[in-house]
Amino acid sequence: MESHRSIAKAENRAGHKGIRGRQLTDQQVAAIRMAAEIGDAIRKSHPEIAEEYRSGLTASELVARHGFDHCYGVSRRTAIAAVRVAIRGYSGNCYEPYQGLIEDRSERENLALAHNRRTGIEEYERKRGIHGLTREQKAEACRKGGLIRGPLSYRLRIGCHALPPEVVREQCRKNASLGGKAGGVASVVAKGMVPYAPATPGRVGEIEFAFRLAADPLYRGPVRANFGKIAEKVNEVFHAGLPHYTRITMKVALQRHRRHQRSPAGSPADPEMSFADSLARDPDYQFLARIKAGEIARMVNQEYHGGKPVRNPLSIRAAIQRYRRQKAGPSVAPEAECHFSAAGLAAA
Repeated sequence: MESHRSIAKAENRAGHKGIRGRQLTDQQVAAIRMAAEIGDAIRKSHPEIAEEYRSGLTASELVARHGFDHCYGVSRRTAIAAVRVAIRGYSGNCYEPYQGLIEDRSERENLALAHNRRTGIEEYERKRGIHGLTREQKAEACRKGGLIRGPLSYRLRIGCHALPPEVVREQCRKNASLGGKAGGVASVVAKGMVPYAPATPGRVGEIEFAFRLAADPLYRGPVRANFGKIAEKVNEVFHAGLPHYTRITMKVALQRHRRHQRSPAGSPADPEMSFADSLARDPDYQFLARIKAGEIARMVNQEYHGGKPVRNPLSIRAAIQRYRRQKAGPSVAPEAECHFSAAGLAAA
């Protein structure tokens, strides 16, 4: 029988492509073929894993329950990959295509989001990974990251490093005399960042436009806003299609805007959080001195999100606390009115 490696060589010569069109190695093709082959066998012999996956079990938990790694004599990592292929199906060239046990892509995406959220909550509750670090350890990790990213930005000549030193010095000298907000704006522009496009007659400002898109069903995913799609639209409308925003920088910009809007005097009433707060004050949703966050999250999801798992116990508890602080009044000075887009660093 022809070995996996010889098959991989033959298929690789036939032109298998990986991410971004790069040629796959023999080892990569063999791994993909093995996962697809084992996944095909799993979907035929254990079709019940589809319902188990829907019930909340992750791919790694399914491997542990059925012992697929021992059954097929492969590593746990390969067995997990095979289970995922069995769930979604295979449509590549390394193995004969087949339908997965869960054919609806939107259903798979919703299940994956729910699994990821549950895993994240469990990691937080067990204090594992980054959640197990103290504030000092987190600060040290950030410092180390800065020591890596700073020199990398310098070598890639992005952001302020894209400007000649004499230009930066001259801009700083000119901006020093301006002072205040004007000096801040000029200083940040000199560093290669791009200020948000302001509102003009007949058109809202750039960040307000993005904020409205985030509430539009056409720009939302199964659970949260589709930041990549919003970034593309904002780039098209305000920046002539140039890639000023990416998915990540748009997400950060909207988060900053939401924080800026959290003012008791200026922010509109939030019926969702008012509903959650009223439940939290209801004795039926309290246990001793604590609220029943899980029950409140479930009720809010049913009332405002069509039953989708948008709110979880941790997020609803934090949101209620934030809502009560806003109603009580600001304890610190509000943020400055002018924010800047970090996306401009990449365009500099």
